[in-house]
Amino acid sequence: MKTKAFYLFIILFFIFLAGCAARIEKPPEPTLPLVLIDTDDFPLFADDLDQKSLELAIVRSLQYYDRVPEGRVLRFGDNLFTVKEMKESLLKFLEIITSSSSDETRERRIRDTFDVFKSAGRSGNGGALFTGYYEPVLEGSLKKTEKYRYP
Repeated sequence: MKTKAFYLFIILFFIFLAGCAARIEKPPEPTLPLVLIDTDDFPLFADDLDQKSLELAIVRSLQYYDRVPEGRVLRFGDNLFTVKEMKESLLKFLEIITSSSSDETRERRIRDTFDVFKSAGRSGNGGALFTGYYEPVLEGSLKKTEKYRYP
């Protein structure tokens, strides 16, 4: 009789433990910061500033990429691009916006030439804040050297 009570106790004990167990949920898959969108979902490519400011932004981006090794790889969504490819795409974009005869032609050429990515935002809902902060990297020395005359 004691044996049956013992086994009953063990069974009830494990049932009790199973009821106390926390359910472990699999964490949600992280979303990529940029998601490639289908051509049917492309937005209207219009700028609320003058074209010269866009051209200047492209030139400054090209100047930035001129200082980065061409073989460096950058990620956009699931896609990887070299700095050289980024420069080529900026040059093509600059050519399109400066040589298109109309807004419709420019729009069509952009749609035909480029992939477009949407920002997923922090919560995955597309809300994002883009800023233009720049942090320069200044090299120096605590001691006077031939390269650094002023420590």
